[in-house]
Amino acid sequence: MRIWKLMPSDPAERYNCFVLIAILIGLLLLFIFVPALIQSRAGEVAAAIGSIIGGIVGAGGAVGAVYFLIDRQRHEDAANVSDAIRREIIEFNEMVISALSICEQIKSGGVSIMRKDAHNIMRNLDPIIYKAVADRIGLLPHPQFVVKFYARLVEIQQLIEVIAVGPGDDSALVPGEEATTLANSLIITIRLAQSIISQVADPSLDEQVHRISLAHIDTALESAKRTFPN
Repeated sequence: MRIWKLMPSDPAERYNCFVLIAILIGLLLLFIFVPALIQSRAGEVAAAIGSIIGGIVGAGGAVGAVYFLIDRQRHEDAANVSDAIRREIIEFNEMVISALSICEQIKSGGVSIMRKDAHNIMRNLDPIIYKAVADRIGLLPHPQFVVKFYARLVEIQQLIEVIAVGPGDDSALVPGEEATTLANSLIITIRLAQSIISQVADPSLDEQVHRISLAHIDTALESAKRTFPN
């Protein structure tokens, strides 16, 4: 138990440790038995060689079993990371869709928002899961899409900040042109979420949430196409 706790936490490094241990055990067996073999009779030599071969086969089998377990752990880790990221993206994307709806209403004149209140269009989204699994994003099928999605969230907050400090006094309204610029970035973000969410979900991901999220995306994009045809 103590030896196991001393092992590295990373599966790949742990596997390398087991391989090294197996090699050292093999060398130790050779170091112990070879001198004795030189001075032994033929029958004893054959028995000793059989023991050595059996030890090597056993060590190889142990390394193979460890490799199988590590490979299985990697697949499970990738599935868990992918599932968790999708769930966070689904929730964040619902807020992006709501922000797009507000931009549509600003553009059409149905809603007027003062610049100083522009931050209400979409609150700053602070990723929790993305930060926690950032070092394992490479395990996902399309990691670049995930990175782009979260990078777009940062861009959206920067655009909102520019709108909030724009020209005019405290009563100045967010103009339709700036709402259009923000909407374009929101649409790109939604399309990225669509690409990520539409990947085959693991059984653990709630199928109904998955289906509803994609339906919300289709509805939002169709509505945006009418308001922002370009």
